[in-house]
Amino acid sequence: MHARRVAAHLGTDHHELPIGHDLAHELPRLVAHFGEPFADKSLVPTYLVAKAARAHVKVALTGDGGDELFGGYTSHAISLAREARAARVPLPLREVARFACAHTPSALPGAASIRRRGLPEASRFVLGSRLLRADEWLVPELARAARGYDPLSDRRGRASPGTDLLDTIRRIDFATYLPDDVLVKVDRMTMAASLESRAPLLDRRVVDLAFSVPGPEHVDARGGKRLLREALSRRVPRPLFERPKQGFALPTRAWLDGPLRALVQATLRNSALTRSGWFEPSRLHALADAEASMDRPPSEITFRLLCLGLHLETHGIPGAP
Repeated sequence: MHARRVAAHLGTDHHELPIGHDLAHELPRLVAHFGEPFADKSLVPTYLVAKAARAHVKVALTGDGGDELFGGYTSHAISLAREARAARVPLPLREVARFACAHTPSALPGAASIRRRGLPEASRFVLGSRLLRADEWLVPELARAARGYDPLSDRRGRASPGTDLLDTIRRIDFATYLPDDVLVKVDRMTMAASLESRAPLLDRRVVDLAFSVPGPEHVDARGGKRLLREALSRRVPRPLFERPKQGFALPTRAWLDGPLRALVQATLRNSALTRSGWFEPSRLHALADAEASMDRPPSEITFRLLCLGLHLETHGIPGAP
C-alpha cells in the first residue's frame, strides 16, 4: 500500500506480487545457489522480487548500503538512546562500569575483539545482535570453537573505531553485515533470476560523504537516514514515507508451521545435518519434537538449522568420503 502511493505520486510503474509459491520446493533450490551456508530468511522475497523484475528489465538498481552508511537500522537509534542515558550517570560510576566490562568475560560473540579495539561498550549491542549463534546445539568441541571465534579477526583495519558511537557501529555493520549477508543475498538471488543488480549508494563518493558526517547527525526524532529523508522530501511529500522502518522478511513461524513443516521434520530427524557429526542428535530430535508441539523454539534457530541441513544435502558434508 505504501509503495503504491509513492509510485502513484511519482508516476512510475508499480507491480504487486502475491506470494503463493511452494516454499518446500523453492527453498532447497534457492539455498543451493549460495554454495555456502546461508540462512537470511529474506532470501526468498529477494528472489521473488528479482524474478518479477527480470520479466521487465535486465539490470536493476538496489538501495543496499543505505542503512549501514546513513544510520538506518533501528538498533542505531537504540544505541544512541542508550548512550544518552549512560551520559546521565555520574562519571565515577561510569568508570567503575567501564572497568568491570573490561575485566569481565562477555557472553556476546566478538566482545573480546571490541575491547581490544577500544570500541565503546554500547557498540556490543549491535555487533552481538548481528552474530548470535545457536552454538548450544553443537557437539562440545565445536561449541567451544564457536564461542572463541573472533568475527572481526579477518577485517583488521576495515572495522576500525570511528569518531563517535554511531560512526563506530556503522563501520562495523559496513565491514561485516553488509558484505557477509546483504550483498551476498542480493547477488545470489538476482543471479538466480538472471537479473543484474547494481548498488549506487556504494559508490566510493557516496561512502566517503556518509562517513564524513558525524553519526548523530544521521538520526533525528523521526528515525535514521536523516540525510536521505531530507533529500527525498524535495520530491515526495513526507507523509508518504515518514513511517516506522519495515524489514524485508516474511513470517518465518507461519512458514515453519505450514509449507515447511514436513521439510523441517525430515531435516532435523534424518538428513545430512544429523549425520554431519557437528550436532548432538538428541538435541536435534528434541527440537523436532518441540516444533511438532505447541512448545516451539524461536523460529530463527529452526530456520537456520534447516538452511544448513539443506546446504549439506546439496553440497555434501565437508571431509566426508
